[in-house]
Amino acid sequence: MFNAIETHATLADALEKGKDLIGAQIAAQQAAMETIEAPGVLDAKTKLLVAMGAIAYTRCENCVALHMPKLVACGATKAEVMEAAALAICFGGGPSMAFVTTVIGPAYDQFAAVAEEAAAAGGAGLFA
Repeated sequence: MFNAIETHATLADALEKGKDLIGAQIAAQQAAMETIEAPGVLDAKTKLLVAMGAIAYTRCENCVALHMPKLVACGATKAEVMEAAALAICFGGGPSMAFVTTVIGPAYDQFAAVAEEAAAAGGAGLFA
């Protein structure tokens, strides 16, 4: 089973280490994503739901691990995430359908559980 929490930690560590070699490029990509995901005509949750459809189409596990905590923090429900991701099935067929059900669904559950635990402990939220 896909471990979204572990993938998130591994990706964060790799990006941090990568800054020694390609720090400017990583910073530029992260700044671009922050700008793109910022509320505009569409709110942040809607933009992240659209992104999840694109992520499902490209089947990028790292992208799921990176963006799912943001969706959970925005208050997206699992039903919203799964429906947005399911749009990829029209364009990616069976492989996208398998990705949505085996990666995106479990990732939502894993990050939602972390968020619930943090809230119950009086924490600031996901990975804060």
